[in-house]
Amino acid sequence: SAKGHPFPRQITDQLQRKVVIPQKPQRIISTVPSNTEILLSLGLAKYLVGATNWCSYPSQNTQIKKIGELTPLNMEKIISLQPDLIIASVLNGRESLEKLIKLHIPLIIVNPQSFDGIIDSISLISLATGRQEIGGLLTNKLHKKLFALKKQGQNLHQKDLKIYIHLGHDSNWTAGPGSFLDEAITLAGGFNIAYDLTKPWGKLTNEVIIARNPDIILTDTPPGNLYHNPLYQNIAAVKKKQVYQLITDQFYRPGPALIDSLPKLVEIIKESH
Repeated sequence: SAKGHPFPRQITDQLQRKVVIPQKPQRIISTVPSNTEILLSLGLAKYLVGATNWCSYPSQNTQIKKIGELTPLNMEKIISLQPDLIIASVLNGRESLEKLIKLHIPLIIVNPQSFDGIIDSISLISLATGRQEIGGLLTNKLHKKLFALKKQGQNLHQKDLKIYIHLGHDSNWTAGPGSFLDEAITLAGGFNIAYDLTKPWGKLTNEVIIARNPDIILTDTPPGNLYHNPLYQNIAAVKKKQVYQLITDQFYRPGPALIDSLPKLVEIIKESH
């Protein structure tokens, strides 16, 4: 048991639910990739009995049973694995969460809305699993990193560099306010040209992209796709060769790797003009 913090313990999760965890969990199920990443970074691989099909991180944990999709969750599969703790997320959807609550198995629901929220969710999960010590080390490290990045980013804001996040091969999908990608850009000292999207994810028209003339394009596809796109030939980012394939899985996953990948973004903004 954790020194000075024996079980049972009561925890308030990120939906402000009070949850009692009777003993140190031995059979944990994670219902989203970010929670899986957090559990593994806390050294809990051997207690993790189930995770979703999308929990690809890290790939070598093949003994973890697949429980299926993020939503709707497969309740039969979850019950069959006999968990003594389920770590879920708002991303699983209200209906699945209501079903999980009815199982009367200790259930922690996370809902990180910001980088600080990610760090809070790590603290919460470490508390629920009796791993405060390693959790404290990890959250301290991430807090320090975030603080240093915020300071650097504040200095870079003077550059006024406009950034376009280009997702998917030819769809103009992008990330707006409410997404971690948008928060990452602001934190790193850039300006997201999709600032007026009403949802975290949406599309910009080619006309808007061309008119807003981004200095930097961050994409999840090879930069050549954009360099060769006839529509984009007059965009500053293309002319200055400032298109970067930076966006990978970790930018969609509110876990430690997302915060670890932010320095790359700060570096790009620093080097760009």
